[in-house]
Amino acid sequence: MRVVEVDILRGIAIVMMIIFHFGYDLYFLKIYEIAYTNYFWSTLRIGTVSLFLSLVGVSLYLAYHQGIDWVKFRRRTLFLGSVAGLISIATMIAIPDGWIYFGIVHCILFSTLIGVFFVRIPQVALGLGVFILVFYQFGYLQTEMFYEFIKPILGLPHRTQDLVNPLPWFGVVLIGIFVGSQKLFNLKLPINKITQGFAWAGRYSLWIYLIHQPIILGILIGFVYLFGHQ
Repeated sequence: MRVVEVDILRGIAIVMMIIFHFGYDLYFLKIYEIAYTNYFWSTLRIGTVSLFLSLVGVSLYLAYHQGIDWVKFRRRTLFLGSVAGLISIATMIAIPDGWIYFGIVHCILFSTLIGVFFVRIPQVALGLGVFILVFYQFGYLQTEMFYEFIKPILGLPHRTQDLVNPLPWFGVVLIGIFVGSQKLFNLKLPINKITQGFAWAGRYSLWIYLIHQPIILGILIGFVYLFGHQ
């Protein structure tokens, strides 16, 4: 089922992601030096990913808490898997020393495959989600050593343009499942042109995610070609 408030929030998240990627592309193309470790950019990235993945959990609950249509679920996960594979292949060609092997779409796919089994037990999802986040903060669920171990085995690059680790981010999805179970979206937001625009972006967020980077890069590369930069 579609809930307009969820679409609005997802639309806000995709706008936040576009802003972040625009700044990153300015840095990547050496048009403008941006310190990605400063408070604004770090907070923007964490906030964007947190909003996206918590809404994945909300959507999982809304879609499957009354029962799972496994045909539709399989179709959905195959689509996400195809998109994730396309992203990996495209970035492998474009950026062979930094291609994306586990970005946001890969994490959404992983979280969907595992999270669907928690939609009927949202309280357990909340407890496990909080457990993951707390223990991660205390350094008990770090994955850096795991990646360092498997990189040479799987031929993964030493760096990547986007890495959204399943830990701790799956914990955010689990908490989103609980939030969805609380029917917080019965509180209706006002509908106007602005919220309608966000809702539209939210409905097509995956497609916007796929095309926004080539568009931004194309515009910026064209700008550099035409006007140059210092």
